[in-house]
Amino acid sequence: MPDPVHVPSSSSPVHRGLSIWATLVGFGTWAIGVLLWPESLALGVVFTVGGGGLLASSLAVSVSTIAGRVWGVIVPLTAALVLLSQSIAQASFSSRTVLLTLGVLCLILTFAFVVTQRSRAEREAPELSHVQQQRGLASEIHDVVGHTLAATMLHVSAARLALRTDPDSAIESLELAEKHGRRSISDIRSVVQLLRSGDQQSLGAIPAVTDIPTLVDDLRTAGADIDFTEPDGLPDLSTGSMLTLYRVVQEGLTNAVRHGTGSIELRIAYGSDFVTVHITNAIGTRVSTIREGTGLTGMRDRVGAVGGTLDIHVDEADRRWTLDAWIPA
Repeated sequence: MPDPVHVPSSSSPVHRGLSIWATLVGFGTWAIGVLLWPESLALGVVFTVGGGGLLASSLAVSVSTIAGRVWGVIVPLTAALVLLSQSIAQASFSSRTVLLTLGVLCLILTFAFVVTQRSRAEREAPELSHVQQQRGLASEIHDVVGHTLAATMLHVSAARLALRTDPDSAIESLELAEKHGRRSISDIRSVVQLLRSGDQQSLGAIPAVTDIPTLVDDLRTAGADIDFTEPDGLPDLSTGSMLTLYRVVQEGLTNAVRHGTGSIELRIAYGSDFVTVHITNAIGTRVSTIREGTGLTGMRDRVGAVGGTLDIHVDEADRRWTLDAWIPA
């Protein structure tokens, strides 16, 4: 199962400590720059701009949106630092007081906005993490069980069609269906064990590239017509990319069997630092759009998680369903 998605949170002690120190250092550097203006304009500008930039960066990191960073942090903070700088240079007490008051007010507004955003992030982080884990779990259950169930149904259908004319063939198909059914039960037990223990090793070994021909043969035995030639050589894939490749082929073939007609074309090509998958087959006249369910959504999430791309579309002219994936090594 893919690792649960980690949602960065400003509640992390390390993150919060670094942010506070960066804020203090930034404000202190800015203050030193203001004091250096009468002595050296160049040093004053360098320290002021550098400190202000560090201060803005440390505060903006707690805000998730660009608009919030600009209007909630950078604009009011810049106004605050300018007003405070100008207040120090004023000879009149009343002018200095007004500018200082306005500067402090802008600074307070900035910090209030940052604290609000940080509190919201702390509240939403556990819920977001839980949702991501649920999506990953749903995809894993679908991937693990869906393929064997699809193969089982193909064997059952073959047995039904051959029951009267060729009993021996029907019995053979039922035996294969039983085999895949038992595998599904074993897979479900593995997933349940994983849910109970939280141990990702409960699902057994991660599928490898060399397991893809077996995957294809299982569907061929069940009656699927798959045009596939195993490519030469073995790519040097990371564990995540290897699992993604296998799941893309698995889910792509399963969808082609369920929703398509005729021969399924599967092409896998290895590059120096990537692998591509191309799956296509004919579709019925009623299919015109693709509704992405758990399988396709999970596949898209998997490919995106490793930095790859996935394109799934229906060609109205040729009446074909096509899947193209690009997965980095």
